[in-house]
Amino acid sequence: VYEELRGPNVIVLREAVDAVDRPSVHMRRYAPRDRIFQFGGPVDTVFELVRGCVVITAPHGTGRRRIVDFVQPGRLFGFTAQARHRFSAVAATAATVCCLNLALARRNDRVAAWIDREMLAEIDRLRDVATLLLRGAAIERIAGLFSLSASPETSPVIHLPVTRSEIADLLGLTVETVCRNVTKLKRDGILVEEGGGVWRIADAPRLALLAAAIV
Repeated sequence: VYEELRGPNVIVLREAVDAVDRPSVHMRRYAPRDRIFQFGGPVDTVFELVRGCVVITAPHGTGRRRIVDFVQPGRLFGFTAQARHRFSAVAATAATVCCLNLALARRNDRVAAWIDREMLAEIDRLRDVATLLLRGAAIERIAGLFSLSASPETSPVIHLPVTRSEIADLLGLTVETVCRNVTKLKRDGILVEEGGGVWRIADAPRLALLAAAIV
């Protein structure tokens, strides 16, 4: 299945498929707004996003969802120490996901070590997101989100195909505030919106300064 894929995670996928029994690995495609796993569902699979974007949501007292993370290609997700999921995962765009049966995958030492490394990386990322939400200024939160979304493989290009409303939900801001500050980042020559959810960091040092709240 993975022969058609492109990008840095192909090697990881090939290793995973070759290292464990093929019945434990499935490639699945989801349409926008399809649910990948649901709050309260059993935790028996670890997921790697191959293509597209996924949002992680938490239940909210008002009955609406609350976005707590965006997942981009190359990341593993669906980790929890619980037997049941405490969050839901929904495709923000058309998405291709590699699904590994967790129990079977962990029988292979190489794949188990890979999963453990990715779990530690997720802890670091979620701490960064928590720190980001402590920023006082909206421009700092937004700059921080774009900085976190950049990766060594794709920098200075970011694939973040989410709406301004979804960014506002994640960062605890209003849609109007997000729109105003994103426009400022574009006008100041820091970000370039290239369409289709693709952004280019045109001035990485200034974005990093804003993200670090050093202005």
